[in-house]
Amino acid sequence: MSPHEGGAPLRVLLIARAPVGGAWRHILDLTDGLLERGFQLGIVVDSMRASDHVRATLERFRPRLDLGVHTLSIPRAPGMGDLSIIRACRRLIAELKPDIVHGHSAKGGLYARLASWGTPAKAVYTPHGGSLHLNKASLNGRLILATEKALIKITDRFIFESAFSADGFAEKIGDTGGLSSIIHNGLRNDEFAGAPTWLDEPPYDFAFVGEMRAIKGVDVLLEALCQVTHPSGRSLKVLMLGDGPMLADYKAYADALGLGDEVHFKGRRPAIEAFEATNTIVVPSRAESLPYVVMETIARGRNVIASDVGGIAEIFGPTRNALIQPDDVEALAGALQSTLTSTQADMRDILDARYAHMTEHFHVDTMVDAVAETYRALC
Repeated sequence: MSPHEGGAPLRVLLIARAPVGGAWRHILDLTDGLLERGFQLGIVVDSMRASDHVRATLERFRPRLDLGVHTLSIPRAPGMGDLSIIRACRRLIAELKPDIVHGHSAKGGLYARLASWGTPAKAVYTPHGGSLHLNKASLNGRLILATEKALIKITDRFIFESAFSADGFAEKIGDTGGLSSIIHNGLRNDEFAGAPTWLDEPPYDFAFVGEMRAIKGVDVLLEALCQVTHPSGRSLKVLMLGDGPMLADYKAYADALGLGDEVHFKGRRPAIEAFEATNTIVVPSRAESLPYVVMETIARGRNVIASDVGGIAEIFGPTRNALIQPDDVEALAGALQSTLTSTQADMRDILDARYAHMTEHFHVDTMVDAVAETYRALC
């Protein structure tokens, strides 16, 4: 069935800045799903942040993208450089004539709405956390949040990936006037293990997967580990996967805490390596949106110890009471210690409930169908 009632497929231009993290994963999943459903798509993305892997991914998609792949030098910080990107996006819209222009994260949302303003294209915006993490106390934060508020008037639809983001937008920026939907991100069939699983003798007691920066709470994890002892008396084994601006700082901090032999920093590696190495992934973040690593861990049948931030409670569903407060070293240490003395039988009810909630509410087909219906409703 054609996505457009008139017979012609809907044309959608997706705009993002940095092709990294969960937002980029979401865009790729959405692109794949919409193409399977007969939509015509194009992608605009920052050329300066496009790694070799990202470029290879875009090249694989390129033959299927009727509206093309467009890489622009998008500045990270707000400024006059944004004007040239808005003009470039406006030229693309005039040339490609999309029905929908969907901006992702703060910069993508800025360009999508201003570039499509006054054109027949409908503007859709998904914040992905982004500006919702900004502090009103800073000048930069006030400027960006004020811009977000002004742009509400020219936004045809908001799509939030979590109720947390929708509530945060209303509180920090303003009311969308009923023009919003909550559509959770989702995982593919091959990412679900079929049931919770348990390794009898995992190589590592715990693992962290994520960027090495302050917002991820790696320092909180390191401090908590100092209060945890293995029941056998041996040293802990902790796998740390990820790269980022504070990697060297965290390595030095681990050494200063006497954890140098227990905590193994392996750099940026596929998350599957962590799922195959431990029963428990730790997510000690100070802020999140709807982190894929939490969804992936539950879908793989593993346990998650996580902070009660962002939309993680929505992923945990009936087990949300297990979440701990961010920056609470003692609570995190207690959760880690408890996990070390728990058996698979002890964890079964929690893991089963969490897994069942994931399969029901966080599937990629559900996500793509809901976004597709949102597009159709606008056209």
